[in-house]
Amino acid sequence: MNILLVYPYEGDQPVRKIKLKRALERKGHRINEFLVATSSEPGMGVIRRIQLVFRSLMTAVQKRGYDIIHIIEGWPMAQFPFLISKTPKVYDVRSHWAYLIRRERPGRKYRIWAWIIEQVMKLLVRHCDHTTIVDPQIAQSVLQMRPRSWSFLRNLPEKDFLKPPKATQIERLGIRGSQNGLVFGYLGAISRQRGIKDMLQAWQEFIESHPACRLKIVGITQSNYPFFTNQIQPFLHKLQDTVEFHDPIHYNEVPHFYRTIDVMLVTSKDDHYPLKAGEAIAAGKPIVLREGPMRKALFGNKGVVWYPRVEDEEQEWLAIKGALEKVVVHYDQLQEEVQQIKIPTWEDEVERLEKVYNRLLRQ
Repeated sequence: MNILLVYPYEGDQPVRKIKLKRALERKGHRINEFLVATSSEPGMGVIRRIQLVFRSLMTAVQKRGYDIIHIIEGWPMAQFPFLISKTPKVYDVRSHWAYLIRRERPGRKYRIWAWIIEQVMKLLVRHCDHTTIVDPQIAQSVLQMRPRSWSFLRNLPEKDFLKPPKATQIERLGIRGSQNGLVFGYLGAISRQRGIKDMLQAWQEFIESHPACRLKIVGITQSNYPFFTNQIQPFLHKLQDTVEFHDPIHYNEVPHFYRTIDVMLVTSKDDHYPLKAGEAIAAGKPIVLREGPMRKALFGNKGVVWYPRVEDEEQEWLAIKGALEKVVVHYDQLQEEVQQIKIPTWEDEVERLEKVYNRLLRQ
């Protein structure tokens, strides 16, 4: 098949594009890429927005012989022009932007912006031939937009995470290990919603009784600096040399990061499918994970130390500290359990997606 992959540049969408492209190319499909935007912020200039929409429109009307157009959710205004194309279209909803804007950007200006984005998303969902939903948490709101047909396309780890590491790539990370204690790891954004402040507050208390343990945090970027400076730096003098901060690593190096740690910390406050937890389990590492109905159903209890949601968020660090203590006590058992887990991979999901493509071509 000749597939046009329409995707945004922001956030973790490039990773999803990389995974999707690699999996489809391995199966012999030809992938053409179309980048719709470099920014999703409402502050983007009007001229730049018009240019992006016009560019999308020109690409949509050109006859290039595409069999399928697969649109990964991004800035909707630059994606809806593809609706005029008669080529079968799949719309991949990752995070439901309107929902995120309402939650993270209070204020009348952003409420209006969220409403506009939601209306354009409805057009895409209703008029694309198939909608794939990544996160079960947003399924209900997406289904209310009445898609023609839909399915889940979970954000699972690739088979690469099951491969043995290459020593040269591990060394390139510049991450050292602990000789006498467990090495805990965190990989992702440095933000309040990811629970990083609670994690460090818990770690500060935890290392008093477990000074040989280490924590490796990968994800410091320039956009994180205000939060890092205001919320994280006050902890640093108390954490001594037990915590290491590292800039983001390339996606191809992520499997090797997991092999430099003993336990993965996933402290995000959202109840969604945490890709990092699935990756860690695929790499054979136990995880510490915040409780949530969807998460419990996905991961069960093997290889996982759960910590409860706390009504008083200021006290959540106590729950994390309790989970860290449990890991130290039960680590051998957790390691044995996680080795027995067989987690589905991204390649399994893409086989289901191929069936969707073939069905659309037969219509």
